[in-house]
Amino acid sequence: MKHAASTTLSLLIITAFYAGEANAQVITRCLRSTENTPPATEFVAARWKFGTNGLIRHCGWSHNYPWSEQHLNEFVAETTRIDVEPLSYQLLELGSNQVFEHPFTYVSEPGEMELTELEVENLREYINRGGFILIDDFDGPRHLAQLRQQM
Repeated sequence: MKHAASTTLSLLIITAFYAGEANAQVITRCLRSTENTPPATEFVAARWKFGTNGLIRHCGWSHNYPWSEQHLNEFVAETTRIDVEPLSYQLLELGSNQVFEHPFTYVSEPGEMELTELEVENLREYINRGGFILIDDFDGPRHLAQLRQQM
């Protein structure tokens, strides 16, 4: 019985350690999200960083960055005659005026959006100017409700 309790305790400690490591990797991945200087191509996709409510450790905007943009650009290159390369993407602050320089934007994990006044103004202006926003990764009705509230 003593051996079983010792084994169980050891397994719990190991499980807790690996769970902590996995959690640290998620945080690290978010913090390692870096900006990209896109090549001079006809199409450059933008990814917006935006204010967050912490639902996804303030990393929702960076979910699958930059792989989503690279895959999107590969698809566009293969299916159209648009001049684009896998690295034709740029990371932008939603609160900056640079958002208006890109007619196409990718937004990830809108369930974590908690926009500042300036971000709300820029979002509204971007839409009013005819900007196209691809919004991805809704994890259920709660996330959709959060996006609706922010919009």
